[in-house]
Amino acid sequence: MKDAVKDIDYDSVVVIMATYNAKPYIVEQIDSILCQIGNSRLVIHDDGSTDGTDKILLEYSKADHRVEIIQSPPTGGAKENFCYLMGQVDCEYLFFADQDDIWQPNKFSVIMNEIRKSESQYGKDMPILVHTDAILIDGTGNLISDSMWKYQKMSKKWSQRLGLLMTQNIVTGCTMAINQSLMKLVATIPDGAEMHDSWIALVCCKYGKIISLEEPLTRYRQHSKNVVGTQKNSAYYYADRVQKMIKDYSLKGRAYNEDSRKRYIQAKEFCDVYSLNGDTKVSSFYMMSDMSYIPRIFTILKYGYFRSDVISNLSWILQPRILAAPFLFLINSKNAKHGRK
Repeated sequence: MKDAVKDIDYDSVVVIMATYNAKPYIVEQIDSILCQIGNSRLVIHDDGSTDGTDKILLEYSKADHRVEIIQSPPTGGAKENFCYLMGQVDCEYLFFADQDDIWQPNKFSVIMNEIRKSESQYGKDMPILVHTDAILIDGTGNLISDSMWKYQKMSKKWSQRLGLLMTQNIVTGCTMAINQSLMKLVATIPDGAEMHDSWIALVCCKYGKIISLEEPLTRYRQHSKNVVGTQKNSAYYYADRVQKMIKDYSLKGRAYNEDSRKRYIQAKEFCDVYSLNGDTKVSSFYMMSDMSYIPRIFTILKYGYFRSDVISNLSWILQPRILAAPFLFLINSKNAKHGRK
């Protein structure tokens, strides 16, 4: 067991993992977890794998009493699976683990020490979320970047501001752990939540404390089957985004692109669940979905609904077709280079 946490009741900690067709990666991930969590449990629900993942999980559960497999019908997706798992466990501290990552050897101890230090400072009744930076690797384990935050030009300070989190979540589920007080607040995650991690981050930012650690404690694997991955903020990436934005931009001047739509829905659910419709800083976000161009810009500036970098903010705030020209030039250049039409 790596770097034991002092005076911790390991039985009070649970790691949950949602799986689906993870055979190429699951063994390395489970081994990286079990070697450091002491007597804590690893609770897994498989969502109907067809590649033999379920058989690998069964072997682990037979060989190690800490591995608990929940047998139930598929939930239909990663968000739904994690939400289901959260309802199946009773613990003081909860870690979230993706099926295809690799935990750094000291991840458990560093996060547990931090979350308990925060409880000592703020009290155990304070909802607390600890999350970290991550190392990005490709499907075969090769290094992409030693910092996900730098790769995406994000700052840990963003997790402290609700307006920013509503616009762009930087709390990645596979890097986070939460305490029991926060678990109670997020016991029911609505269908309108964009993802389980973005919802939990919003709730904790509003009602508790988010602790952001710069040390990357997860090797976060990026491959074609990621449900939610990360992309480098490059010119070509933004060119593709703006092209999609232009396509989805309505003649009436309202932004109905898919990313914005999901975040508006999540914000509305957030207001409804926690009775925040009277809080204009929160409710104004989802109201932007029905605003025309000028009022929408005014609302973004007034409440600080910004994104992580200049180009993202230009596409988010301005959104008129005039932004298209330079980006479409990049797209056409990229397509010409690859022989596309």
